[in-house]
Amino acid sequence: MRLDDRAFDRIMRPAADVNVEFRDTGIYSYHGALQLFHSVILMEDDPITQVIICGQVISTPEIHRLFRIRSGHFPARVQFKLALKTLVNAIRSDSVAKKSVSMSQNLSVPLSDNPIELLNNIVQALATLQIVMYNHCIISGVSSIMQRILVNIISGNEVNAHSVESLVQVANSIINSTNTVSVDIPRQFENIVSSILNEDPQHKFVSIHSSDGMKWLSEHCARSHQLLEEFFDKFGHRGNKEMDFLCETWSMNKPKVLDIIRTLIEAKISSKSTNNAAGNRVKQDGGTENQTGRIQQVFKNSKIANLLLPFSRSAVARREITKEALVLCFHKIRLPILYLGSVMQRAGLLTHSQLVFYLTLYELKQVTEGRNRGVISKALRRERLCSQLDKLIFPPQSIGRPSPVNRQPKVLSLGKQLSGTPVWPGEVLGVVRVLLSLSEANTICQGDILVTHATDTGWTPYFTMLGGLVTELGGILSHGAVVAREYGLPCIVGVDDVTLYFKTGDKVLLNSTKGTIEKIVEEKQA
Repeated sequence: MRLDDRAFDRIMRPAADVNVEFRDTGIYSYHGALQLFHSVILMEDDPITQVIICGQVISTPEIHRLFRIRSGHFPARVQFKLALKTLVNAIRSDSVAKKSVSMSQNLSVPLSDNPIELLNNIVQALATLQIVMYNHCIISGVSSIMQRILVNIISGNEVNAHSVESLVQVANSIINSTNTVSVDIPRQFENIVSSILNEDPQHKFVSIHSSDGMKWLSEHCARSHQLLEEFFDKFGHRGNKEMDFLCETWSMNKPKVLDIIRTLIEAKISSKSTNNAAGNRVKQDGGTENQTGRIQQVFKNSKIANLLLPFSRSAVARREITKEALVLCFHKIRLPILYLGSVMQRAGLLTHSQLVFYLTLYELKQVTEGRNRGVISKALRRERLCSQLDKLIFPPQSIGRPSPVNRQPKVLSLGKQLSGTPVWPGEVLGVVRVLLSLSEANTICQGDILVTHATDTGWTPYFTMLGGLVTELGGILSHGAVVAREYGLPCIVGVDDVTLYFKTGDKVLLNSTKGTIEKIVEEKQA
């Protein structure tokens, strides 16, 4: 649901008896933002934690100066309380994760043709969403702290080549031993694509219209149809911008999923004929055996690190579990909101059902009670502005109210490199595909090096086509980083303005061992 700051505040605190607050969140021009002011100050002397969470060091002297003026210094007792709270969260993280799973599975919003009653049911369900979201924040914090402790044991607190390498190895050791939902989704897509190719050797499926795809598969590729139905049962609530009530999930738009599968099949067919499965790998450092040896080398001299490693793996697994629970809650509330829109439309309260997403809870209450019909014009204006605001790009960090950046192309001189945090080592020479929206993902060709602002679950199916990945946002436990490790995909994250320095078609050298990307200039052929 796309809301302003105050409306978001009402949603996140809908029930007086739920003692959970989200004072560090906000909505700016329909984009979510986190207030990290106090968190950055707490991490002032801990740059490694900043790299873990954000992919780069984000604290600056200006932030510290403003904090000293505003709040002075954190007393030792406050820091002790925070450390104690973190310890308690770590101890109870397993029960917190189980509670979130149980709450998400048991969440049910009773439907009603009475808009007032249905709105009240939705508000009550938002209280559950609130708790599950808070639990996910707890688990995510524990996961980051556990990883931070491991790196500190191995390499200390300074951000240098050794500490970053240790950080990457710690992340690899954790992720590669964890069966996460993020890596299970692309596996399922691969299984479906392989099954269709086996059952449809003449590739007739690629010529079938997506609206007729499910029916065609049921008649000609029974096994593939079954796999696809199982996929929708298990992951139908996932998709692009899956925590935005307005956006459709995979189960809500099955033809779009079939379009994705068609793109993957065409890429498979093309790669067989061109032999360009993963770009032109210059060097592959990410083999499983090679990485296992490195990981063992990292931990062999530290008994404490070896003892903590299983706890770190469990923390990452719980983070994925609680995120899955959170996304499921969003979906279970999204559907009743859609139904509320249709009920209000039939009652003559809305011009069309989708308009329900552009009203705040307070405004919805007024409209359902027959008061303040003037807000409908506001909702219509918000709807018209939505597509424009959705295209805005904000800087990774802002001091004060976030403002969109003026995205003008930048020039990268010959021989100059852009640097980020390495995720999975390797070296690949290939063609860049710069994308700022998932709607353009169907233009990805086999072996492309994807350069984008950030990725989420909606991008996952395309990872099997990529030769490399570079993002502006994200830490070493971000979605893109987790999936890239699973596929041994050369990847770096946290590269400032990389989408401005490169354009689609540029030939680049991505060295994800060193965490660099540079443009390769070649002579034009006559």
